[in-house]
Amino acid sequence: MDLVVKTVPVPDTGDSVELFIFDSPGKELFSEMLDKLWESPNVLCLVYDVT
Repeated sequence: MDLVVKTVPVPDTGDSVELFIFDSPGKELFSEMLDKLWESPNVLCLVYDVT
């Protein structure tokens, strides 16, 4: 499992948004930990590779 934290500035404001990006594998080994992470996200983006 990978975690990336990135701060993104909002154009034309003094504000910024902090993104916490998780790359969570579909392995059962991580299922208990991932349940807590996915409990109440503000935004969810699913990306997958079918190749």
